[in-house]
Amino acid sequence: MAKILLIDDDIKVLDVMAFFLERIGHEITTAENGLQGIRNLESRQFDLIITDIIMPEQDGFGVLMKLLSMAHRPKVIAISGGSASIDQNYILQACKSFSADRVLPKPVDFETLTATVRDLLKDEPIIDSTRILIIDDEEMSRGILQLMLSNYFSNILLAGNGLEGLEQLATHDDVGLILLDLEMPIMSGREMLAIVKNSPKLRSIPVIVASGERDAAIRSMSCGADDFVTKPYDPLEITHRVKNLIHNKASEAKLITFTEELERKNSKLNSALTLAENATRAKSDFLATMSHDIRTPISGVIGLADMLLDTDLTVEQREYSELIGKSGANLLGLINDILDFSKIEAGKLELEILSFDLKAAITEIAALFAPQITKSGLSIDCRIDPAIPACLRGDPGRIRQIFNNLIGNAIKFTHEGEILITAKRNADQDSIVTILFEVKDSGIGIPHERQAAVFSPYTQAEGSTTRKYGGTGLGLAICKQLAELMGGEIGVSSEAGNGATFWFTARFERPFSEMPSTTSATPVQQMADKLDATVIRVESNKRILLAEDNPINQKIAVSTLNKLGYPSVDVAANGMEALRALELAEYALVLMDVMMPEMDGFQATAIIRDADSAVLNHSVPIIAMTANALKGDREQCLKAGMDDYLAKPVKKAELAEILDKWLQV
Repeated sequence: MAKILLIDDDIKVLDVMAFFLERIGHEITTAENGLQGIRNLESRQFDLIITDIIMPEQDGFGVLMKLLSMAHRPKVIAISGGSASIDQNYILQACKSFSADRVLPKPVDFETLTATVRDLLKDEPIIDSTRILIIDDEEMSRGILQLMLSNYFSNILLAGNGLEGLEQLATHDDVGLILLDLEMPIMSGREMLAIVKNSPKLRSIPVIVASGERDAAIRSMSCGADDFVTKPYDPLEITHRVKNLIHNKASEAKLITFTEELERKNSKLNSALTLAENATRAKSDFLATMSHDIRTPISGVIGLADMLLDTDLTVEQREYSELIGKSGANLLGLINDILDFSKIEAGKLELEILSFDLKAAITEIAALFAPQITKSGLSIDCRIDPAIPACLRGDPGRIRQIFNNLIGNAIKFTHEGEILITAKRNADQDSIVTILFEVKDSGIGIPHERQAAVFSPYTQAEGSTTRKYGGTGLGLAICKQLAELMGGEIGVSSEAGNGATFWFTARFERPFSEMPSTTSATPVQQMADKLDATVIRVESNKRILLAEDNPINQKIAVSTLNKLGYPSVDVAANGMEALRALELAEYALVLMDVMMPEMDGFQATAIIRDADSAVLNHSVPIIAMTANALKGDREQCLKAGMDDYLAKPVKKAELAEILDKWLQV
């Protein structure tokens, strides 16, 4: 199919040329003068231009001159004549000088025009293979229709009435369109139309009805006809309607095919989505199992190391015990990093928004690192902008997690000098406050070309860094995700050998009613407060039930409870034993492991809370003490009827805090 531009000020000539050229399968654009033609040339490309020469406003010579200046020059047929005052020989020579490929005289002989177009474009007639059935009782009408359509369609069947038409349909099952006269003997077009449209096999064939009465033709549309034409036949109308209907049906067929293909692809996508969801669930189950199964022995390692350190040891034994505890803590840190990163990847990490004192939180973080920094021969300084509000709403736990990573890295990579922690009020927008945090060290620094990479997972500044300093390379990747989760960003400014400044921003909500301003304690004061809080406990006579299946964790938990002043501790190895103990005696509190044989902690808790069960105290405080540490574990425990939650390995201070809370010692 070629794209042809027709330019002529005679509308009738323009329409007839368009008709004949469309009939041989070309795409036609028309223009009524040279100016319109030039605008069309400027907006799109054509394969052939047919232009009249003598026209008002802009003649054909202007069009030819425009074509000479174009990079893509189409073929050109110039048409001249119709004016006795102009020398036709002059026009012929002028057209050739403007590189017209052909010059045809007026009036246009359309067979010559069609042949010239085919010759220039090396075209062959485009014939549609769709089979058309013409049903008309007048032989002349059938012949005219066949003649009109034979230029476009190679397969035409003829029938003189409805019965003959049905016979043709029975013989040929590939009819693509029926052209049906309404008024015929033997079987009228109306009767045949009803048969066709009521047949499951035939009803999809498009039908164009023909009638000498326009109203009758229109009424037939309500009986299922797809289109209509009126007699006597207009060649332009009949060919247009036939081609248009066949094109529409072909488009509908393509749409149906496309829809079916889309449904198949959607089905495959749904299957893939189901597989992905199953894989995600399997991954979550694996992480939950890994968390529990690895944390359980780690709890034993760390707990036993702490118990060893509370005994009389030689200097060498104490050193080994401390190394065991540190190794266990490092392994636990690596597991926590992997779990956090997995939760971030799955989009399951959420912020816990609380009202808190940001200044006090930063000071406490600095105080916790102060002994380690001092032991490393470094100094620490903490500078907090006084313009930071006393009370903000955000996630203090995630702020602490980022600082722990940045300060830990600063200590690891700094051999002398100081570490500076700063917090500045960066920007305000309505009730949102943006804070800029920095951790600056005087350590080994990071080469400029490696700075962006340090925030990628499993990546460190140098390959040798991992071997020398250790680590998975996940810490800063997690920090980046956490900062973005809090509406901020993270970055680093550094030069190799000249230290590094890691910074991050976070957005906080300013409550309408802020907490009273408090004076932040210095790191030294914080440490002193912690030492003052470690007092010798008076033994309590309150009885505690420990439900724990792991013998090592049983021993550690009982020992820790005894040291915290609770000598009356009974041990149950599973949920069944815990229920029997609660049926025989009253306990002030139950420490309940979640995953146990025979009966787990959830089942046991449900029975304890059941008013019809035989336990003596249905409202006894139950504290979940589990190695599960994934998102939702705490909520699941509370939903099951437990009162609080401790993640293993349980720290002595955390256990003491929980006991104080629920036993009100």
